[in-house]
Amino acid sequence: MRIILSILFVHFLSLGLLGQTSHELLRTGDELYNNNDFQEAEETYRKANEKKPTFNGEYNLGNSIYEQNRYEEALNHYEQAASLSSDPDVKSEAYYNLGNTYMNMEEYEKGIEAYKSALRNNPNDEDSKYNLSVANRIVRQQQQQQQQQQQQEGGEEQEEQEDQEEQEQDQQQQQQEQQQEGGEDDKEQQEEQESKGEEQQEQESEAGSEEEKKDLNEEEAKRLLRVANEEEKMTQQKLRKTDSQRTKPDKDW
Repeated sequence: MRIILSILFVHFLSLGLLGQTSHELLRTGDELYNNNDFQEAEETYRKANEKKPTFNGEYNLGNSIYEQNRYEEALNHYEQAASLSSDPDVKSEAYYNLGNTYMNMEEYEKGIEAYKSALRNNPNDEDSKYNLSVANRIVRQQQQQQQQQQQQEGGEEQEEQEDQEEQEQDQQQQQQEQQQEGGEDDKEQQEEQESKGEEQQEQESEAGSEEEKKDLNEEEAKRLLRVANEEEKMTQQKLRKTDSQRTKPDKDW
């Protein structure tokens, strides 16, 4: 992380952007920052900005906050610092640190845009060029991973769809087999019922035949009896007629 030190402070003093009291606070903040006392440096830079907001105050305040891993808050101060300077090289420093902050937040595409802004203001900044290439490589890797994941998910979805279709086909086949089995059972039942019906009809027919035979035997017996009675009557009549024509025998005494 870069920090703008006293040499740039002289440049701003020459522009009349800093008052003495603010300048003294900024120098104290620089000393605290260099001693890694980032919290105290932050408080000192805030006081300097209260006296007079400057690029140096906002930029170095952003650095002290960045070192405390409060990245979202640091972003605001780097953006504010870039807006307070018209010097391209100085603005490039703010955008460079802005890009580093986005990278730490894993917002790589925003980091790329920040490094591009740094290079637009200072095309010779090698650190910005290097970090831009790193950010581009990370984004490409992410895109490749996303594509692979999408392809993998697409393959899994296709597999699931095929499995589902296969299951549906199996279910349909099972239903058809069950329907066929049910139809065969119904057919067997129907055939069995028809067979029973035929047997019953045969039995009824046989019973009827037996009854008819019985009736015929009774009629035949009656007829034969009538015939026998008539024959007997005729015989009796013949006998009576013969008896009436017989003469008395002659006496032989």
